[in-house]
Amino acid sequence: MRRAIVIFGLVLTFSVKTLADDPPAATAGWDPVELRGFVDGVMEAQQKAQHFAGAVVVVVRGGQVILQRGYGYADFPERKPVDPERTLFRVASNSKMFVWTAVMQLVEKGVLDLHTDVNRYLKGFQIPATFPEPVTMEHLMTHTAGFEDHVIGLFSETPDSMRPLAELMRTQMPRRVFPPGQVPAYSNYGTTLAALIVEQLSGVPYGRYLEDNLRKPLGMKHASLIQPLPGELAGDMSKGYQWSGGRLREHKFEFVPWGPCGGMSVSGADMARFMIAHLNDGASGEIRILRPETARLMRTRLSSPYGMATGMLHGFFPMDWNGEKISLVEPLEPAWMEILIERCLPGFLLLLART
Repeated sequence: MRRAIVIFGLVLTFSVKTLADDPPAATAGWDPVELRGFVDGVMEAQQKAQHFAGAVVVVVRGGQVILQRGYGYADFPERKPVDPERTLFRVASNSKMFVWTAVMQLVEKGVLDLHTDVNRYLKGFQIPATFPEPVTMEHLMTHTAGFEDHVIGLFSETPDSMRPLAELMRTQMPRRVFPPGQVPAYSNYGTTLAALIVEQLSGVPYGRYLEDNLRKPLGMKHASLIQPLPGELAGDMSKGYQWSGGRLREHKFEFVPWGPCGGMSVSGADMARFMIAHLNDGASGEIRILRPETARLMRTRLSSPYGMATGMLHGFFPMDWNGEKISLVEPLEPAWMEILIERCLPGFLLLLART
């Protein structure tokens, strides 16, 4: 069971099998009491070992949630318990999969091509011609655009750093250090640039695009890219803590000016709704966010840069683990995967799906 269960750090979401391949009676053979006992035992052990304040676990299979549990506290001093439906957690780079889903929606509509120079879509500034080869959406999606990446300015403790995406992408553009398509180099800038292209092609701010095309259709009532959170959600935000000096110390809400690459706040239940749509070939119940062929395409190889035997999918990172084909939101070395599965180490935030 351990190899089939995926750990999500502070927001823990378990993906067991590609839902499109499951029979209608998808929960057949699953003992909910045994599953709950297993997860409760894991979380109790990790709370003692890692001293986390609060966490949420959601297990989905066959297009439905089969386990949904909150552990610990969203506000430790006030002893406010974690509610898997309402409590929001910062989901860090899980935010990127919303960008790539939005990109593929525009590809479906025929207004965006993955292999076209992104300068044809950008308004107000251009990517410099450092190399003869242009940067395409394929390069952004596979982290092979060749941008230098940095974390200075990526996080802030105050909201005064929050500015329009176009301004941030124009004024904080990193150097082009590799020819596109040759070297995989994780790029927060590249993902945020893709979100700006979604914004400029759709004619609405990226956050509004998410509201209208992903959050509201999927019924994600406790999810937002807005920083700081709007009033109706702010009270449900889990506070951040670090174990230091034998006690939990609270940390301030962390602002991410390049919001699309890591600034979302989402409840465990709402992240499960998004995950179900991807696992179920673009559909969640009667709602469809992607055509079946597009959802399957996102789990297929888009490129295979030098040195990457498994290649890169359409936004997902592939991994083979104990004979299972797994699609990851974030790249993980096998050693880290083993730590996550064996020890359920908090601190990583991943969306994985068996393909």
